[in-house]
Amino acid sequence: MIGAIVLICLVMVLPKKDMSVKTDDDIELEHKGYLAVIAILLALSIFTVLDIIPFYITVVILVTAFLLMMPRVFLKIDYSILFIFFFLFIFANGMTNLDGIYRAIDGLMSADPLLTTVAFCQFTSNVPATILLQPFTDDWAAVLVGADIGGFGTPLASMVNIIALKLYLSEEGNTIRGFLKPFVAINLLMLAILVPAYYLY
Repeated sequence: MIGAIVLICLVMVLPKKDMSVKTDDDIELEHKGYLAVIAILLALSIFTVLDIIPFYITVVILVTAFLLMMPRVFLKIDYSILFIFFFLFIFANGMTNLDGIYRAIDGLMSADPLLTTVAFCQFTSNVPATILLQPFTDDWAAVLVGADIGGFGTPLASMVNIIALKLYLSEEGNTIRGFLKPFVAINLLMLAILVPAYYLY
């Protein structure tokens, strides 16, 4: 609730920019039968996240299904973002295989799971951080809230930040500095409000 209030306030006070959205009035959904298949694939993915179905089985089914239905979709994938996310998972998982780091994480999670999660999100992204840190504590709520709050901070704190940066730079005249100046200010403000709010409420 507090986060929503802060975001609403920011939307009201931040400078506004006119936007124009062009749409085609005659858009028709082709291959409506694909919707049912995609819904099944989504359910399959959810079962995989819940460890009900092995990951490799889901990957084979997904790739095969899209190769048969819409092979051109693979040409539209932003592989740079995909590989960044992939290697962040590898990095996060690899950290737990080092005894010294494993003991350090265990100690930090025992002391304060929320702050530890927020801190790890800043350089591993919040989704890999959640998977990395969850086995170290039974306080899953603190990890989930920490991952939500930890999405604020550095550009790496959430893959959404990286995607937003890439979209911002795709417009002519925009620079990394122009993105980071308001980004850092707003994200530090959110961290300064949401972290204390967790302990107060």
